[in-house]
Amino acid sequence: MDNLKGKIHGFNVYHTDAYMIAVRNGFEGTEAEWLESLKGEPGYTPKKGIDYFDGEKGDPGVVDENGLTLKDQTTGNKYKLYVSNGKLTMEESEG
Repeated sequence: MDNLKGKIHGFNVYHTDAYMIAVRNGFEGTEAEWLESLKGEPGYTPKKGIDYFDGEKGDPGVVDENGLTLKDQTTGNKYKLYVSNGKLTMEESEG
């Protein structure tokens, strides 16, 4: 796509698409090849229950005199949440 220049309501308008910017900066190839070049190596894969939630109900946890015990649905690890000296504390729990 070529650089477009015109006037709209008295303002100069310049438009250049990203492919043309790449070509002007040394990219040699078709637009399809440029689009393919934007694909990188596989990256981080989000983890269900940590990075996103699918709406399934998880373990609601157990509340007792020592606080709230929660279970990580992906690892099975349990954590105890409680208030100590006015601060919310979380630590890994046994069993």
